[in-house]
Amino acid sequence: MKSNQGTVKDEKGNKVSPTPQPTSNLVTIAGDYPNEEVFKNRVLNNLEPSKFEKLKIEIEILKKQENQEWLEKFKAELKKPNYKDIRKKLKEKDWFPKEWLPQ
Repeated sequence: MKSNQGTVKDEKGNKVSPTPQPTSNLVTIAGDYPNEEVFKNRVLNNLEPSKFEKLKIEIEILKKQENQEWLEKFKAELKKPNYKDIRKKLKEKDWFPKEWLPQ
């Protein structure tokens, strides 16, 4: 005999997952960053010279294949005009991949 415990129906009587769905507007992408908030805190917030040592660690993580989508977001962010001075400083760093800077 099957148990109906855990079965939930929507307002139309269709069976739906009893697991609550996230209500947050955070986007989830596979890889080392579970969502936009974590990516921002670990990567984008370190885009200032005083935090470059932390950024250096994240650069190595962004190089991993499973983080390709996050890398593309990072490159897009670097293209923004407000990062002009940061781009100049990153260009001087031997650990920063120059091909990630906008041409």
